[in-house]
Amino acid sequence: MKRFGTILKSIVSDNVFIKYNVCNYNSDLDEIDSFLINCSKVGVKHIIISAEAKSYQPVKNAGPFYYREKEFQAAKYLQQGAQK
Repeated sequence: MKRFGTILKSIVSDNVFIKYNVCNYNSDLDEIDSFLINCSKVGVKHIIISAEAKSYQPVKNAGPFYYREKEFQAAKYLQQGAQK
């Protein structure tokens, strides 16, 4: 996340939108909190939250990305945090 802040400091303006693609690789709440803290530090004002509902799997699958209840809860958590 250190590079995240360094990169954004040079490009953030009111017209910059940051997209967070929620998936099994980044749905831990600690990671989302870190993302939100970094966005706040550098002044990000617009966050787009993406989660592929059509990729929903009731159980873990063999593919590289999967979406279960945890990922949808993480997307909701991210939305609530981004609104603060």
